[in-house]
Amino acid sequence: MLRRVCEHLGIPDPAAFGAVLTAQLLNGVGYGMIFPVAAFYGEKAGLGPALITLLVAAHPLARLVSAPLWGRLADRVGRRPVLLTGIALQAAGHLVFGLSGNALGLGLGRALTGLGAADAVAAAAITGDLTPVEHRARAFGLLRAASGLGTLGGPVLGGLLGLWDLRLPGLAAGLACLVNLVQVALRCPETRHTTTSAGGLLPPRSEEHTSELQSQFRISYAVFCLKKK
Repeated sequence: MLRRVCEHLGIPDPAAFGAVLTAQLLNGVGYGMIFPVAAFYGEKAGLGPALITLLVAAHPLARLVSAPLWGRLADRVGRRPVLLTGIALQAAGHLVFGLSGNALGLGLGRALTGLGAADAVAAAAITGDLTPVEHRARAFGLLRAASGLGTLGGPVLGGLLGLWDLRLPGLAAGLACLVNLVQVALRCPETRHTTTSAGGLLPPRSEEHTSELQSQFRISYAVFCLKKK
């Protein structure tokens, strides 16, 4: 089915696109698993309501600060290393959250998972590299649907695991990220230098086209000067 979808969207590498979709699905699951237990785990560690709020907010705050930097890095060094780094940071963050029983460890774990949000930036960049311009909106829609599905199912799994032990959701989320790391490393190549037509890169402008643009600019500037007089 994935191959058929990729053919319809003009994506030349179904394995790479499947790896990106799976990455967003599993990361959504890991992210969602923490929600049902974060407040209870923070209370168990001795945190009050205000600090529990900061604990929950640590992930989106770290994501807000780091996402633009990760995007710039993905353009410089490549999408694949940024994607792998993001997943690795999320795995570390979830494991620290699950294994730690103190406020500092819980906050550090949440911050690391927020910094690991680089995976979403790189996944979007890979999708854009692989998909022709006319089909990118659909491809991005599938990417967000995979992430949303994971975020929807994650709290259910986290709540069930939390009934046994509050540490289990964090540990399970970390394990899911490690599986995610392996599948991306095996299936997703670097796409930053994709030059096929499916990569969606704009063709180089011809000399005639450049000359025409320059002429149009000169005419527009002359008209502007005449109106100003």
